[in-house]
Amino acid sequence: MEQRLEQKQIQRLSLSPQMQQAVYLLQLPLMELRQFIQQQLIQNPLLEEVEDEPSSDDEEMLEELKQGEIEPDLVEEMEKLARFEQEWEEYFYSTPSPGDEQFDKEEYAEASITKPLSLQDHLLWQLHLISLSPGEEKIGETIIGNIDEDGYLRVSLSEIGSDLGVSWEEVEKVLSVIHQFSPPGIGARNLKECLLLQLRSLGKEETLQEKIVKNHFEELKKKKYKKIASALGVSVGEVGEAEKAIAHLEPKPGRRISPQDTRLIIPDLIVKKVSDGYHAIINEEGIRPLRISPLYRQLRKDGNQDPHTRHYILEKFKAAKWLIKNIEQRKKTLLRVTECIIKNQREFFDKGTNFLKPATMREIATEIGVHESTVSRVTTGKYIDTPHGVFKLRHFFTSKVPADGDTLSSRQVRVLIQEFIAEEDKHHPLSDEEIVAKLKRKGIHIARRTVTKYRRSLNILPSNLRKEL
Repeated sequence: MEQRLEQKQIQRLSLSPQMQQAVYLLQLPLMELRQFIQQQLIQNPLLEEVEDEPSSDDEEMLEELKQGEIEPDLVEEMEKLARFEQEWEEYFYSTPSPGDEQFDKEEYAEASITKPLSLQDHLLWQLHLISLSPGEEKIGETIIGNIDEDGYLRVSLSEIGSDLGVSWEEVEKVLSVIHQFSPPGIGARNLKECLLLQLRSLGKEETLQEKIVKNHFEELKKKKYKKIASALGVSVGEVGEAEKAIAHLEPKPGRRISPQDTRLIIPDLIVKKVSDGYHAIINEEGIRPLRISPLYRQLRKDGNQDPHTRHYILEKFKAAKWLIKNIEQRKKTLLRVTECIIKNQREFFDKGTNFLKPATMREIATEIGVHESTVSRVTTGKYIDTPHGVFKLRHFFTSKVPADGDTLSSRQVRVLIQEFIAEEDKHHPLSDEEIVAKLKRKGIHIARRTVTKYRRSLNILPSNLRKEL
């Protein structure tokens, strides 16, 4: 290792703060945009919301902004705005598209954040982190598949062993491993075992609490504290204190991993059916138009400010002006992308979700004349309200799957997989290989690992966990 000086020449495009703000605003969903605007209103005294209809002064100020009748040192910044999209295209080199490995990773990461984690997902994740033989892993998956939402194992070990062709002892061995998983008490077969597992996880073996649950559980349920105290040689007060601690344990450990979390989704766009087709509207609920305060006019006409005050006013004017322009740019770009989606997915809007065509961000970007990264950012985290329900904007970008004489979207293939599984024999569920064969008979040729990926994205368990005993 050594220290030395090196001279390198690299090309780099540096975005101004105004350009960075434009990029940032383009990515914001409606709720976050509201919050950002409120912050700017607090920080900038020259920025105001238009409470009523715009006045003649407001219109004059807007015209001033459009025509560039502003301070001379802002002219260069205005010219930069005119070159905005060109600079942006040079800055963002490429964006993953559906079907690309990187896009799939991003979709998985987004789903991992936004989708509620089910109890089975949580337990399977822990199971696959530890070293087990393939046979033990299969036993573990079957056990987890039979744990209900409260966290209890509702079938006997002999039933699981019989179904898998293994001994009762082998099943019990794997269950003892699952008993160590989070949340504590998971996989118990009754309340007594659930409480004992939780006490063990808290390091309370051989304590009065464990002795009461283990040896005097029925008396505890009937609150026969004197009988318990006499049997264990302790005072009634000590039994009462132990009972209070036991009462704080969780009788239904599965509740700690709840898939029932509800998130409020506010669409950024609304598509309405009109006589000649469909019309896209930006949802601006809670967002009023912005303007630069008329106070600025008076201050600008008054030439008596000291240099520091004038510099402060000018900086705040720049910030207000760029915010108004960048919000307008966001609105315009979002509408252009949505209108292009509506045009290309007309069959979806007419007939429903099963008629979604394959489409990529690159195709939309080329059609409306922007960079692919622009489409990626404007669709991230945003929702659209359509006649068929509320969807993510990214729902309309799907990879192409080859089919005899045609191409299908990956979402259409997912719908078919869902239909196959919904109609399957619950005692003999379809394996991924059998789904591949059924798709092939319909002229759709995809690999088994692709079917597995689509099945997982639909939150459908593998065939051995779907089997009804």
